[in-house]
Amino acid sequence: MLKNFHNLFNWVSQNKKKINIILIVLIIIRFVFLNYINWKWGLLTSGRAGIQYGGDSMRYIDGVERLFNNTPFYFPQADYLGYIFFLAFIKIIGAGLEAALLFQLFFALISAYALYDITKSITKNKTAGIVASGLYLVNPFITTYHLYVLTESLYTSFLIFSVWSLYKMFEKKNYKYYILSFLIICITSSIRPNGWVLFPIFFYFIIMHSGIKRHIKYITFLIIILLFSLSAIFIPEFNKAIQNDASGENLVQGNVIWGGGEQKLSMPTDPSLENKNWTSAYSYVAKHPLACLKLAAYRVASETLTLNRPWMSDKFRIRFLLWVLPGYFLAIFGFIFFRKNIAVKIASVVILAQLLIISLTHADHDFRFILYILPLIYLLGSCGLLFFYYKIKTRIGKEHR
Repeated sequence: MLKNFHNLFNWVSQNKKKINIILIVLIIIRFVFLNYINWKWGLLTSGRAGIQYGGDSMRYIDGVERLFNNTPFYFPQADYLGYIFFLAFIKIIGAGLEAALLFQLFFALISAYALYDITKSITKNKTAGIVASGLYLVNPFITTYHLYVLTESLYTSFLIFSVWSLYKMFEKKNYKYYILSFLIICITSSIRPNGWVLFPIFFYFIIMHSGIKRHIKYITFLIIILLFSLSAIFIPEFNKAIQNDASGENLVQGNVIWGGGEQKLSMPTDPSLENKNWTSAYSYVAKHPLACLKLAAYRVASETLTLNRPWMSDKFRIRFLLWVLPGYFLAIFGFIFFRKNIAVKIASVVILAQLLIISLTHADHDFRFILYILPLIYLLGSCGLLFFYYKIKTRIGKEHR
């Protein structure tokens, strides 16, 4: 038995190129197949063929009309200008919304290569990179959104581009990559307001990996956080966007899932927060830290594990968990084993930042928010898988002798 495993590992080592080619072909076939059945019959989405529309689709389509008619945007259209401009570009070139979906598929493929490039750079292993990008492309829950007129597909792609550009910024140590990274982050944050948190992350890594003294690093970063917080308070559109999702009422009411009125936790009452700005919630958190921490943890758990969703069938929930739980498990070991790598640090901080947004606002009815960072979790998970592969290979090699 041990000899058979030893021979298997030797065969894998000798046929890496063939294995990689087979994996790539299978990934492409699966990716094309999923998008074909989704376009032809809507099997992953609504059951309707062709372009898919969600609850927010008209917000973006109407935004394009307002842009061309020089009509002011209504709230919160301005928080999604990047996607509205993207659809406007499609209209300018004379194409229909089908072209927008093709671009979303194109960006998904390019971002998959970026994910491959990051993973390969971390592990020095092409197969690990292929596995990470492959899991991203063949996951039916992620693939679902490529054919929707929604921000999800494009935002996920540009979140990966943001991590890739941040990593390249440190790898190349060239001012051009600093500019490129900042521009990509600007685009990402314009697609969805979830991307705004990337700005302090950008400055954090620049400061912490600079040659200045440690105490100056911390002081500088605290100043950046202070400026970011003040911007959130005093820039009207920024403030309104946060108020929309993280109001004091949302906190006091114990809302866990957006739009799910029955998904609430019992929280300490505080009538003084009714109809007030989200900034008033700081005093409530200070008074009731344990209750607020419980709510935050419940939101994250509900989003990452599809908890508290009676409208979902057990079969659907199990399918989803089979796609995410192994990734979570392996990502922990990937982080531990490669934690000193700058790309792992960047990916981990971005994942935590997106989870922080969920904890401060709400989980999503269709768990869309976890899909944004699932490719990055697969990145760390592929690193963890390689860690176990090396451990098992080393153990078998020793016992075989």
